[in-house]
Amino acid sequence: MSRLTLPLGALALVLVTGCLWGCGGSDKPKPQTPASQKAVETAKAYDKQATGATFDPDKPAKPAPAPAPTPVPAKAGKELPPEAPAPAAAPPPPRDPTSETAQAESYLRQGRYEDAVRECRLALGRNERFVPAMIVMARAYYYLGRPAQAQFVLFTRVLEPMKKNELSVEGRDLGEIYNILGMIDLKKGLKDTALKYFRDAADKNPQSVSAWNNLAAMLVMQKDYQGALPAAERAAQLAPNLAKAHLNLGSAYRGTKQYEKANVEYRRALGIQADYPEAYFNMGVLYMDAENYPGLSTLERLETAIRYLLDYKSRARNKGTLGRDDPVDEYIKRAQSDINDEKKSIERKKKKAERDAARKKAKPAEDEDAGGGGKPAPKAPPAPAPAPAPAPEKGTKK
Repeated sequence: MSRLTLPLGALALVLVTGCLWGCGGSDKPKPQTPASQKAVETAKAYDKQATGATFDPDKPAKPAPAPAPTPVPAKAGKELPPEAPAPAAAPPPPRDPTSETAQAESYLRQGRYEDAVRECRLALGRNERFVPAMIVMARAYYYLGRPAQAQFVLFTRVLEPMKKNELSVEGRDLGEIYNILGMIDLKKGLKDTALKYFRDAADKNPQSVSAWNNLAAMLVMQKDYQGALPAAERAAQLAPNLAKAHLNLGSAYRGTKQYEKANVEYRRALGIQADYPEAYFNMGVLYMDAENYPGLSTLERLETAIRYLLDYKSRARNKGTLGRDDPVDEYIKRAQSDINDEKKSIERKKKKAERDAARKKAKPAEDEDAGGGGKPAPKAPPAPAPAPAPAPEKGTKK
């Protein structure tokens, strides 16, 4: 019996729903200082003296207006033809939304999810087809506990237009979208579709730590340890300092009975994050599962398991993550029962060995008493069989 930990909150899944993004600043112009204002005025005066024109340094020069056409005098009795309508002005190009999107990402990392949504709306006001802003908005809705709104953004504003060839989506962004949808379905208990989304996320964005880590955690949860190994190894390779990646890799090794490798990965997770309750729990489960752990007796192995499980319980309680239905007490109870059974088995073996030694010691003494000189006594000849009674003679009367 074992427990597989996913930092979902603890799958947390083990969860990272997207890569860490940078923080951008505002694109609002800074107010000019008096010194810079004086320089502008000096430049204007110089331009006026030299060329007869005044230039605004912050704006391009306006072209001179075309001369108005000379009106043609109307002939008597005839109307002038109507003027051709002026061509419609081209719509202005979309403004750059990257600054607002970067600010939304910063708010997301700070846990200010409503502020992140607000900044995403500003970004989409600049460019309604800016996919990165939609992704950040969907992640914020997911963390706010509003998965339906997250799905609405991703399906109606990204995936459906993409299928209609109305929107182009890069592979990296598509991987992030599938990763978020996988997390949403996992939260709903739709494990099969969640697994498919995580596979698609890793396929579309092979550099996504989150996609590989979530795929590994999902496969560990389904006890497909052999399938989880390459995904977990990839996540740990991409993010060697991510404790969750080493935790999932350790669980994959444990499931394939590579106990020493599992121990190494769990210890790496603890080396990165010393106060990591899930790593202590999995270490405890490891020592319970490994029936023949190298260098440890059964009793030592089970006592080590209990120490790690008690460490987990204490740390999880301090962090407020120890739930009422947490199975740690059942694991401790089972390990203690196994310890008691092992102690009884050891005691039985000890007593049997003592009895065998006593019998072995007593046997030569018995032989010496019986035959002397340490030689076995000769066997007594068997008693002769009684002679058969003679058959009565014929004619004899009794």
